[in-house]
Amino acid sequence: MDSTEPMNSQMKVPYYYMPPKRSRWWIPVIVIVVIVALFFAAILAFTSSIDAFFSKKVIAVKPNSVLHIDLNKEIDEYSKSGFFEIFTQNRKAAFFDIITLIKRAKTDSRIKGIYFTPAGGKMGYAKSTEIIEALEDFKTSGKFVIAYLENGNESDYYKALAADKIYMPSEGFLLLNGFSINMIFFKELANKLGIDFFVEQCYDFKSAGEVYSRTKFSDSTRLEYKAYLDFIYNNFVDSVVARRKISKEVVKSALSRGIYHPDSLSALGFVDELIFESDVKDIMKKKVYGDENTEEKLNLVPLDDYVNSEPESLDKVAEDEKQLAIIFAVGPIMTDKAGNMFSDDKSVTSKQYIKYLRSAREDKNVKVVILRIDSPGGSALASEEIRNEIIKTKKVKPVYASMSDVAGSGGYWIAMDCDTIIAHPSTLTGSIGVISIVPNINRLLKNISISVDTISTGPAANYPNFLLPMTDYEKQEFSKMTRSMYDKFVNLVANARKKSYNEIHSIAKGRIWVGADAYKLGLVDVLGGLQTAIDLAKKRMNVGLDVAVKTKIYPKPEEDIEALLSLFGLEKDNESRVQVPVNSTIKELSYIINSMGLIPNALRSHLAYFSNLLLIAEKEQVIVAMPSLIEIK
Repeated sequence: MDSTEPMNSQMKVPYYYMPPKRSRWWIPVIVIVVIVALFFAAILAFTSSIDAFFSKKVIAVKPNSVLHIDLNKEIDEYSKSGFFEIFTQNRKAAFFDIITLIKRAKTDSRIKGIYFTPAGGKMGYAKSTEIIEALEDFKTSGKFVIAYLENGNESDYYKALAADKIYMPSEGFLLLNGFSINMIFFKELANKLGIDFFVEQCYDFKSAGEVYSRTKFSDSTRLEYKAYLDFIYNNFVDSVVARRKISKEVVKSALSRGIYHPDSLSALGFVDELIFESDVKDIMKKKVYGDENTEEKLNLVPLDDYVNSEPESLDKVAEDEKQLAIIFAVGPIMTDKAGNMFSDDKSVTSKQYIKYLRSAREDKNVKVVILRIDSPGGSALASEEIRNEIIKTKKVKPVYASMSDVAGSGGYWIAMDCDTIIAHPSTLTGSIGVISIVPNINRLLKNISISVDTISTGPAANYPNFLLPMTDYEKQEFSKMTRSMYDKFVNLVANARKKSYNEIHSIAKGRIWVGADAYKLGLVDVLGGLQTAIDLAKKRMNVGLDVAVKTKIYPKPEEDIEALLSLFGLEKDNESRVQVPVNSTIKELSYIINSMGLIPNALRSHLAYFSNLLLIAEKEQVIVAMPSLIEIK
């Protein structure tokens, strides 16, 4: 080493090379991907389980089955899911399903017959007759229909008349003693409470307000109700005579004195044999399997299962471009939905039904629209809004009206401009008239020492005021408004039916007509039921009557969230905004009383009907509603 070199230059510090570490960036990426994948897998599993929970279960129908039609429940016109129904896998059969399923069972080789238990269900005579007609058409296939009645009344027995055989137990009870209509009147109660009602009706047959202004039926109401009772009575007698081969004199005599005991019914030929249900099932088993195969089990398919089963075959189905839309208009006609949050009472709200009509009109695959009406009317404003939308729709495609048990007053208002009006002979329709009901609680307030004072800019400023007595001037103005609305109603009908004002006025005046009479008077075009309307629609679309047509139903079953919202009195509109519908103390109170069982069953439906009238009267002074909720005992 050179001594002259600096010391630091002589000492070399060893240098170690450290190779760079390999980056493991992919590890956290994989971890994140796995976490995200697990998260979405959990969501998928959760939604799949929810979907499976709410999904419809397809029922398998075995060969050699018997369809069981049990009407011991409330039969709705159509099936619409509510909140509690979203927790069940399958929907329940409604009247529309009963008619279509009987038609399907006619050609279903797996179904050998029908076991019919008609007692208990509440149903009008038009729908009852439609079921009879469907069963009689079913029997043309050579298959059997057997009815069993443990108990019942004329309505239950009437439906059973379509069966080949009618059986009942010797300990059963069948009330056959004629028909009657009962009505409750509130005038004396209101008078004692200090509540006065100003009632204006156009005209004498428009008697819905009589429950507040009278203590018994008026002569006009008695006349039209008696005519309806006579129609039902004669139809019942003729049906028994034709199907049971009993003389008319025997049937009338039996109804006059009343028949209750099965022995008498059997002796007179009203029923075929007094046996128990187990014996009836043995009879059906022999019909299905023969006398030799006694060990085979009878396979009964409940109607609610059959509606959720796959059809045996769909060989004849119309193309997608030829579809049918059926819009069910069931219940009172209102501008807003006014039910309470625990009730699933159906109503016809103009806002919703305008949306349904528009949807059917804009659907290019829908070629014909059927408006199925089971409504006593209600709001004149809502009725006119729906009618206006029907006129828009019929400019694009045909609109048929099919009348169910009731299609009167506002129910007729929304039907009158349809291309074709189909009514069953037993339908209650007409009631072309208007009514005003104005309650006043001035005397009630005085009775409890409450006084009312007012400051106004003029004598008309307080009109209407339920706290102050109505003046003569206010009553006159109210009468003018009511009669003006009546004239508008009659003119609209006259224009729709191509008749003069006087021609319609002579058959209007608020009078109800059965479908058979309405047809003779020119208020309807065709006599028939829902199946008749469907057949006419098929012909209009150039589709064979034996060809199945895809059908879109309105109202559509509610989505789960909508059903949940409806439970709390909320409703989701077309713009996805949550709205709170109009609530009514009258409606809520009547529902609470009904739920507590304080009101007899015979009065509950009447209370609900008249509370709906008062609901509408909260917003509108003039109402287009049937005289009352007519229920025949």
